[in-house]
Amino acid sequence: MLSISVSKYRKCCADFLEKVLYRPQMYFRTLDELEAIMRGHATAFDQLGIIDRDKSFHSCFGDWVYSKTGVSSESGWAHAIESLASVEGTDSVKLFSKLVRSFLIHWDGT
Repeated sequence: MLSISVSKYRKCCADFLEKVLYRPQMYFRTLDELEAIMRGHATAFDQLGIIDRDKSFHSCFGDWVYSKTGVSSESGWAHAIESLASVEGTDSVKLFSKLVRSFLIHWDGT
């Protein structure tokens, strides 16, 4: 049986997100849709016992967004990023791209 570790889960997420960032319109219409995809992805790994829910991309990224921006991600990181983008007057997908790239550098090292 194939064994997948937490570090392989993180690499899998990072690889997928790099593809998403290269062609975002191919994968989602809104950040909420992308968040739902990533939540489902983490749920599958959680149900297989590979990761704990608090180690999922969704959970770690939401916490990281809050720590870096002060914007709560209790309603989801997509909502937090869209709120922040609205305040900053920038595109939410571009802001997500900037934030997630910075996060992935940090997350890979944990």
